[in-house]
Amino acid sequence: DGPGRGARGHRGFRGRRGPGGGGMLHGLLAHAEQLELTDDQQAQIKEIATESRKSMVQLRANAELAQIELQELIRSDDPNLDAIEQGLKKVANAHVAERFATIEAGVNARAVLTDDQQAKVKEAMQGRRGPEGRRGDGPKRGDGPKRGGGRMGGGGTGGARSERSGR
Repeated sequence: DGPGRGARGHRGFRGRRGPGGGGMLHGLLAHAEQLELTDDQQAQIKEIATESRKSMVQLRANAELAQIELQELIRSDDPNLDAIEQGLKKVANAHVAERFATIEAGVNARAVLTDDQQAKVKEAMQGRRGPEGRRGDGPKRGDGPKRGGGRMGGGGTGGARSERSGR
């Protein structure tokens, strides 16, 4: 057994993580026999995975281009805060599009499964989660040192607020 692995030493239906929902899609295909996937279901899931991977190439490129454009705005000799804010939103939206595409691929792949197969996947995924629905048994949010209470001391808020937007 290793980190994130079940009692039998495999990762459940999530599989390895990858672009375009690759983790879940790979996991479904890796457990095709256990799920009793038909040849048609496997072909459909493979097609979803392929199309998702193609889409993710473009989405990642869009995110990277938006990041480059944002850096240009920030490094400008006369930075325009409104343009920088729009650039930040463009980067954020590009990342949202990536995440949505991953979720969409997973939803589309699950739609290929029968109710019984979906129940098996859900059961396997829930079995991998620890208390309170979290995966693994590492530290939970809020378990670490509090701000200002760590070894480095300090305190404060860790950054200035923007007067322009009140954030």
